[in-house]
Amino acid sequence: MQIDYEVLETNDIDLGAASRVLDYWSASRNGHFAPAWQRDFRLVDLAPDLIPCMTVIDRIDGGQNYYYRFWGTRHAAMKGFEMTGKTIDQTPNKAIQRIATRQLETVVQRRRPTVFLYKIDYPTRHRAAEFVLRLPLSDDDETVNRVVAFQDLDNAEMDWETVMQTVWPEGRRGGTA
Repeated sequence: MQIDYEVLETNDIDLGAASRVLDYWSASRNGHFAPAWQRDFRLVDLAPDLIPCMTVIDRIDGGQNYYYRFWGTRHAAMKGFEMTGKTIDQTPNKAIQRIATRQLETVVQRRRPTVFLYKIDYPTRHRAAEFVLRLPLSDDDETVNRVVAFQDLDNAEMDWETVMQTVWPEGRRGGTA
């Protein structure tokens, strides 16, 4: 199975539940290109059904690495591992690590909300709803120092379970990174 993705603008796709996250992000910017973590953008201000599908990633070491400040419980349940308090280079799957790093770097460079639509080579189907919304955060209104992300892992239209089983076969899922 080959996993690729396409970079889209937020108005290129029906965001579903992700639109509520984007709306909150937009309202919390207060005239800046991106809101600041905790001062403007706080997970606790989001609806409780959204938070388990969120991640908050800090850009560290001058942009050389990324640190998972928050890894929602739905991510842990679906993907079989916990990343809160770990760096991206501790992700158990190197291919997913590379994809996530490239996506985070894209958001840092673009400095705006970005949708990553997964183009997954399923044997018999492709579900266009499998995407992640990544949003920049900036504490100094100049640099992107965090990225907050939302994946609707509870959406029945998405087939994340198939993706996860392919990326991490049953015998290799779970455990800690």
